[in-house]
Amino acid sequence: MVAVSVVLCTRNRADPLRDCLASISAQDRVDGEFEVIIVDNGSTDDTAPVARTWLSTASHGRYLFEPRVGVANARNTGLAASEAEIVAFLDDDVRPDRDWIKRMLDAHHRHPASVAIGGPITLDWGGSRPGWMRPEFDGWYSGFDMGSCERILEPPATLFGANLSVRRAPAEQVGGFDPSLGRAGRSLLSGEEGALIDRLRCLGDVVYDPDVHVTHEVLSERRKRRWLLRRGYAQGRTDVRRGRVVDPASRLLLQSVRNVGRLRSDGLSDVVRRATIIGRAREVMARP
Repeated sequence: MVAVSVVLCTRNRADPLRDCLASISAQDRVDGEFEVIIVDNGSTDDTAPVARTWLSTASHGRYLFEPRVGVANARNTGLAASEAEIVAFLDDDVRPDRDWIKRMLDAHHRHPASVAIGGPITLDWGGSRPGWMRPEFDGWYSGFDMGSCERILEPPATLFGANLSVRRAPAEQVGGFDPSLGRAGRSLLSGEEGALIDRLRCLGDVVYDPDVHVTHEVLSERRKRRWLLRRGYAQGRTDVRRGRVVDPASRLLLQSVRNVGRLRSDGLSDVVRRATIIGRAREVMARP
């Protein structure tokens, strides 16, 4: 009997994928088997041979190709193909602790009313954190830590898709992940996991467990100011799509240019905030 289905979504990241799969290979044993579903979201690099080579030695695993680009599409494909009651999601640039699956399953057993469980995500900056990177933006890199106490989360607290498990039946009941949200190609939209959790809350508990831990590698292209500005712009668009912005576009644009010549001492933070406001205005104006 499959105890948990691990859905690993990937796109054109063969090297990080190898590291993630190595971490899965090192997982502690659990009661029952776990399956690994690798969802290739339209890769054109060596992702397919890397995945198939690893699966050739795995006891339970499958490779699926999802041509519709978008992490929400890939996660929905994995969710639909899963066999277990508990479905755990990983990103290809994540390295779970060796007891990650065991801790996740134990948490679901302790919380029979749970519909989603996740835990902290530690950022790995690949040596040293950029001096200009302020802690306020850690969440945009999937950095996540709600402390050392296990608890049921109340809105607006949520979990991140880089370290998330759900009960399959409730997740399918509410429609899975929203394809209008989340990363798709070069787009840096986000929020697909938060939107799913918002819909799941009416069916059960959302739980944070500090012992369900992963490490998230910050890839080199994300350690640049340009990427952070793009991420801020995309966050603005995400906010509108999730119904978190009610201001008209004209007011949002005015906010973005007001006092543009008088940036505070945290100049980069100010610029990123303006990029977020511009993203909101762009999304509002694009509405029919």
